[in-house]
Amino acid sequence: MRIRIMIAISVMCLTSVGYIHAAPAVDVPAAAAPNCRIPMYDQRLARRYDADASHALRCVAATEPVTQRLAEWKDLVGKNSGDVASKILAARAELVSQAALLDAQSAATPSLKSPIRTLRDDISAAIEQLDELAQSKNESPSNASKYPALNVAYWKLDGTRSTEPHGLPTQFLFDNGCLGHEPSADCEAAYTLAVMLADDVFVVGNVVAALQSSDRQKIIDEAKLREARWHSYLYNTQFQYWWELGLNYAVERTCPEYMRWDCTEITSDVKGNEIGFREPPNSKLSLLHPDVGLEYLNREPAGSRFKPVIMFQWFGYQHWTWQDSTANGLLGAALVSTVADTSVSRRVGTGLMLQWKKFSVSVTGRPGEVGVGVNLNVIDWVGSVNQEWENKLKAPLPK
Repeated sequence: MRIRIMIAISVMCLTSVGYIHAAPAVDVPAAAAPNCRIPMYDQRLARRYDADASHALRCVAATEPVTQRLAEWKDLVGKNSGDVASKILAARAELVSQAALLDAQSAATPSLKSPIRTLRDDISAAIEQLDELAQSKNESPSNASKYPALNVAYWKLDGTRSTEPHGLPTQFLFDNGCLGHEPSADCEAAYTLAVMLADDVFVVGNVVAALQSSDRQKIIDEAKLREARWHSYLYNTQFQYWWELGLNYAVERTCPEYMRWDCTEITSDVKGNEIGFREPPNSKLSLLHPDVGLEYLNREPAGSRFKPVIMFQWFGYQHWTWQDSTANGLLGAALVSTVADTSVSRRVGTGLMLQWKKFSVSVTGRPGEVGVGVNLNVIDWVGSVNQEWENKLKAPLPK
């Protein structure tokens, strides 16, 4: 009974100073009300922050304070969207304002003092980390290990019970015996206070999300580029057999100094697990790599000097640069042997293979003879029509 009286008094106090409305928390058209005021309080709380395709909250009325706070913040972000430093300062000012609002809410609602104190500490931590971020160079707010209080997931309401912001309103419902509870007078009052907490968290979540919006797009772009480069590494450079993939993984991972390997620095957590993303390398080795091609042997009888051959790369090295998502200017060399079905020349020749992109030219030696060979990629390239020329030939004639 005492809890009911204290909650009722708290609601009346907050109503008088304008933090919440005397009307029900959700002011929506009659047709939408049943979808917003569902019986279970935790489900109703989650439904409150569902947005439609235009990002409008279906179950939050335009007259509610949280709507106005969000509108003011979005307007402020819009004015500072092109300047990261200004965006950080705007976020800091908004969090300071939110902290002052929490202080007022705590004074007016004794039953919320404990969760508000927790939330206040989290906002203070976020402000400190914003100050640290503002002083740093080339730092990202999405660095969760360095700026945990600026993590979007930390503030995104998810319906779980937690003392962290994302689960604090649900924890408050649980502490008041209203989690998964059917409507009652006590729980209606507790739900109103849980909404107040959730609105506070929701506003800060929007502040943090806006702060990281450019970072999120950058991460998406980097992920797309990384995926495209890995595809190019696997399919636009020389094909790798499974043992070559294993060799290149081992060498790139260990990065031996004698190789002068340009490899990705591996970061590990405290337990030694690798973390982060592995960047596609710009060099690789070939080992025991069979291929097929065509070789010219001048000692063979006339009319049969071009021989189909098996080209066997014993060991080789390739290097290229990245041009956007494409492996550009691949150059390589390999120790190679060629095997041909000959009538006069020795069947096996050994020499050097030079590579450019996917194409290879080999120069091999046999007693009294030098053979010159190309791989099938060169033959396919010579036998294919240039796409640009094809398009010009098919283009309509001018009238």
